[in-house]
Amino acid sequence: MKHLRSTLLVTLSVATVLSTSGCTRAFRNVLGMQAPAGGTPQLETFKPKHAGFQVNMPGPRDEVATDDIMKRKYLYKHESGTYELIFGLAHGTLMTPEQSKTGLDEITASIVKSIDGKVSTTKPIEYYGSSDRATTRIGNEVEGTIGNDQSVFRLRTYLIGTTSGKTSYALVVTGKPAFVKSNEADRFISSLTLLD
Repeated sequence: MKHLRSTLLVTLSVATVLSTSGCTRAFRNVLGMQAPAGGTPQLETFKPKHAGFQVNMPGPRDEVATDDIMKRKYLYKHESGTYELIFGLAHGTLMTPEQSKTGLDEITASIVKSIDGKVSTTKPIEYYGSSDRATTRIGNEVEGTIGNDQSVFRLRTYLIGTTSGKTSYALVVTGKPAFVKSNEADRFISSLTLLD
């Protein structure tokens, strides 16, 4: 009993020190002590390291582990929803246009499934930014509901590249309808810029 009580006291002491100290925001997130942001999201230019592109995304962002070592994911949490950026090398290189479209649709479907989404609209889009090297520039714009229909999502996915390699990009906003349909969300999901 003494051992259990002393263990409990040590645990509480460590938690108190961590919650009041200057420990990093990421570590506080791991401990569940970081509150989501409030107010209007403030967009800023975000260039993930060694990625060759930029987006307008609010901060602070957290890099989130994925189950695919070829993918990276960044998340911004807000009291009304989230902004997510997911990107990485696409599987398969020498794809026909039909195979590229199928690959893009599979990427889109897996993201919708991961957020428990139900699609209401889908339309094909294309990346029009500068990239002289890209021979494939296809995309999807998807909107829908999440779970019990109280939350909604907007998603843009792109597959951009050449016959020697393609990268997938996904920009997702989830949450309350007003949050997802805001000007800030519009600017975020349309902000992908490749840097040549």
